[in-house]
Amino acid sequence: AFAAFLETESFFDLGRHLQASGGGPGRGCNGDADARAEAIADLVASIDGLSPEAADWVQTQDPSDIDPCLRPGEVSSRAALASVFFAAGGESWDSSEGWLGVGGVCTWYGLGCSADGTVVELNLDQNNLSGDLPAGLAGLTGLTELKVFNNDLGGTLPTTLGAMTGLRTLDLEGNAFTGDIFTDAVLSLSNLESIRASGNGFAGTIPDEIGEMGGLRELWLAETGVSGTIPDSIGNLPDLESVLLYRS
Repeated sequence: AFAAFLETESFFDLGRHLQASGGGPGRGCNGDADARAEAIADLVASIDGLSPEAADWVQTQDPSDIDPCLRPGEVSSRAALASVFFAAGGESWDSSEGWLGVGGVCTWYGLGCSADGTVVELNLDQNNLSGDLPAGLAGLTGLTELKVFNNDLGGTLPTTLGAMTGLRTLDLEGNAFTGDIFTDAVLSLSNLESIRASGNGFAGTIPDEIGEMGGLRELWLAETGVSGTIPDSIGNLPDLESVLLYRS
């Protein structure tokens, strides 16, 4: 049997398989199933607003068997992304290759990762998403690009968005979001460079605090319910290149 294995798969290929799957069946936290379960439970509890459905999936249904003690970030990312899948109608997406499967999250459709495996981009533009953006999304604390252009997402933005402190692009265009785009969570994202929110049901006004978002380059609020005057503080944004407010 060992010789047969050598004919079909190299040790290098085996290593890649084990790394992708988390180490193989029954592995994790030194082979102690209770320790593994406890570690996953702690990670789930640390994600503010994670849905029960996503928590249950990562604790009891995730096929990857990843070691949460060696790769906690991967487990947290899987939980946060599961919350997106369940809240945004993942079963009906046009493309969902890899999602909730055995492979690492960096192989899932629409995701981009840094060299260390941190999820930095979530790009599900024009992918038939419906429902809402869940609070558990904020478990992706390393995210820099959030793009869900031209889907059918609605509801208000989760208050947990502020946990994604490195977010640079927030592209929500062409959906059915409501409420205030300039929530405390959004205004706290000091690294934001692009807010693309045109074609939604957002309301409210542009607050004076917009002038504190020093890196902002794009502010797209066309065809929304945002109203009122443009605050003078917008003049404090030296990098602002594009402002879209037509039909608002």
